[in-house]
Amino acid sequence: MEFTDIRAPEPVQGIPPWQDPAWVAGAEDWIAAGCARAGLARTGTALARARSYSVVVRVPTSGGTLWFKASAPPASFEPALISALADWFPYQFPAPVAVDLDRAWSLTRDGGPTLAQARARAEDLSAWHAMLRGYARLQFDLAAHAGDLLSLGLPDLRPGSVPARYDKLLADPATERAVGATDGVTVAQYQELRALAPPLRDWCAELDELAIPASLDHADVHPNNVFAAANNPFDWGDAAVAHPFCSLLTALRTGARHAGLPPRSPELAALTGDYLTPWLDAGHPRAVVDRSVSLALRIAPLSRALAWGRVFPCYLGHAGPAGHAIRSLAAMLEPGPVPPGIV
Repeated sequence: MEFTDIRAPEPVQGIPPWQDPAWVAGAEDWIAAGCARAGLARTGTALARARSYSVVVRVPTSGGTLWFKASAPPASFEPALISALADWFPYQFPAPVAVDLDRAWSLTRDGGPTLAQARARAEDLSAWHAMLRGYARLQFDLAAHAGDLLSLGLPDLRPGSVPARYDKLLADPATERAVGATDGVTVAQYQELRALAPPLRDWCAELDELAIPASLDHADVHPNNVFAAANNPFDWGDAAVAHPFCSLLTALRTGARHAGLPPRSPELAALTGDYLTPWLDAGHPRAVVDRSVSLALRIAPLSRALAWGRVFPCYLGHAGPAGHAIRSLAAMLEPGPVPPGIV
């Protein structure tokens, strides 16, 4: 295993996995055993990428490329999640080659080019429409499995859980140290975020009353995290059980950036309309759906902020993740990507 791409800060305490010879040797042995069980032969050097939140390794084999992933402990649910998706939707999600639930390791087959790699023109959103329709159907169907997802260890970011998590993040000493720092937020932004706590409680209470069921939120749907051929998202390490419409925040903002669209353009409204089809077809009133979109987009940045805390133990308390977290949360102070009433 050769680490060719390491982008991680200096650890606060301890060492990261890629600096531990025993960890690397154990991962190599596990990959080899998984390949052998699948009847595959290794055909070259495994090339690894290291981040503070995961290790990803490209493994060339006689049956094509495999991908090894080691998730950080706070995202240890990921191997169980990809296995569950393959069990529940076998025609949509291929079964992993191997998983180790205790070590949060997975070995999966290559899904081909990503949506970003396959698109001829960045401004062409046709494939993005198809992906969002499929992803929305997945979320709609997974609402029946919300309890199962929680039992797999996914974070609970349903609206009723959001206010307490928001307050805890703002009061975290690491967050407070990022206030006024170069890579954090300004004092004024932090004060605005603290002032949002009361309305946030009201938004979450209203979302619960509107009764769109909680489901799986990938939380980072963008063209580099979607296989083009199957239109399926991958890389579920940021996922949570949440209001499904929270997924729209990253999807729409990324779509706007890649296609060169203004943040609240009609094209993004059209994407949103495609995405919302399963709930409208199921009989949820349009006024309820539209209001739920507006509210979900307001609370969605919390999921992105909390994801920055899903790092290997040696990075806990580091200023870098804390700065990313509070900057992600500051998106709550920005207007949503879709104006109310045009979805």
